[in-house]
Amino acid sequence: MNALLREPEPRGNRHMLEDEKTQRLLGEMLSDIRHLQSDVTDIKADQRIRFDKIDARFEKVDARFEKIDARFGQVDDRLGRLERALASAKVWAVLLYVAFAGTMLSVMAHGFKWL
Repeated sequence: MNALLREPEPRGNRHMLEDEKTQRLLGEMLSDIRHLQSDVTDIKADQRIRFDKIDARFEKVDARFEKIDARFGQVDDRLGRLERALASAKVWAVLLYVAFAGTMLSVMAHGFKWL
């Protein structure tokens, strides 16, 4: 990168000042990059801490759902676990299709200036 910033042969005092200015700017850019790298490192550490907290909460929620499943498991013994999963997936799919259709109709209404 330095080879691109420097001229092969400095021609006089004027070019020496420009070269010093370029080197100073390059040094400032490097310090800014190091500062950004340290900020990114801090952000990554904060994200890891937050993701650990979220994972811990999900584990608590999973434990609660397992307790609920154990309580109401006797009622759902008529259906197999795979069948229940498919039924739940069908319900979610229908709800997502309805939400998508509503969103598309809203976008079309705004696009055609009906609303």
